[in-house]
Amino acid sequence: MGGLFSLMIFLARRVVNGNWRIGNGALRQISRDVNCYAITGDTKWENYTMSLKARKIGGNEGMLILFGVKNDNTFYWWNIGGWGNTSTAIEKSVAGNKMVITDHSDITVVSGKWYDIKIELSGERIKCYLDGKLIHDVIDRTDYDDLYAVSSIDKNGDIILKVVNASDNNQNVKVILDGVQNVMHEGIATILSAESKSDENDFLNPRRVYPATKKVKGLKKTFNFEFDSNSVTVLRIKTKK
Repeated sequence: MGGLFSLMIFLARRVVNGNWRIGNGALRQISRDVNCYAITGDTKWENYTMSLKARKIGGNEGMLILFGVKNDNTFYWWNIGGWGNTSTAIEKSVAGNKMVITDHSDITVVSGKWYDIKIELSGERIKCYLDGKLIHDVIDRTDYDDLYAVSSIDKNGDIILKVVNASDNNQNVKVILDGVQNVMHEGIATILSAESKSDENDFLNPRRVYPATKKVKGLKKTFNFEFDSNSVTVLRIKTKK
């Protein structure tokens, strides 16, 4: 079930889903459907800062703040109070395939409270602030047509490489790990793939689209990896202490 919320200092250019109303200087979403959002700005924008106020007025989830929108299926959103209103993270959608590109931060959205939200985009860098506090700071690199990637390092020093291959063909890609001195030769790949973008699970085929995990060998600072068509891949690469 989605969350109900209000936005101030926000001019909607187009509504994609939900029941939106304007009242008392705020744009209010009152539907309980999921993925309800309105879009503002221009798809040609590249470097900008978006500031707004928002509050949750009901529902089980928090708020979704879209940015970097290219079309209805390719965009970012900041999921504040998602996952049952337990945490926040930035998600990226590429051709309808969504992936989380940041670590989760433990944040619960309080109903009725107005939050100051600011999102800064500068080149490949994204910064998200909540009530003046920096919550997320990530660099998202896109190097290939229909192939989208983001990397991070977790608290254990592991490199986490998340890649979406939105094309209908496998892509053999050279991966270069800049700034890393010691890379262990074996890692773990978790792959969610489908034969077609329209594939989905049903009662007869509950695992038509299902993640598979396998060991990957031969890793180093520069290596080649073949990403399956219509897939989301998470590579966990360990570094030597």
